[in-house]
Amino acid sequence: MTKEKLRLLPGETKLFHRRRILVRISCMMTFERFPFDSHSCPFQMGIFNFDVSRLVTKTMGKLDFPIPSVVQYETNVSPLNPDQRKLETGGVGVNTTFSLAGFNVNLSRRGGPYLTSIYLPSAMFVIISWIR
Repeated sequence: MTKEKLRLLPGETKLFHRRRILVRISCMMTFERFPFDSHSCPFQMGIFNFDVSRLVTKTMGKLDFPIPSVVQYETNVSPLNPDQRKLETGGVGVNTTFSLAGFNVNLSRRGGPYLTSIYLPSAMFVIISWIR
């Protein structure tokens, strides 16, 4: 059962909507700096019926919810950057800006296991081959 809350505070023009959802995020990654790579995966959502002059969305609350453990990565969650909080669309003579809410999931690879299991043994073989 979903707990959903929608309320308008007395004397204010702010509307709060709370809903619990399950989200799966996929992210495009580049591995040019492997095994010392890091990635930032933005999760953005918004309402596209009203532009930013009529509706501004915000992410409220703490961003310390649990993220499933990924063995190779250190993970944390951070707020969206200011440039990620809006979406500008345009057509012929029409430009519209929409407000977005969300967060970034940041992944940073643990490089230690790669150093000890791949790079260090490879370096040892090279050094031993020089001695002979």
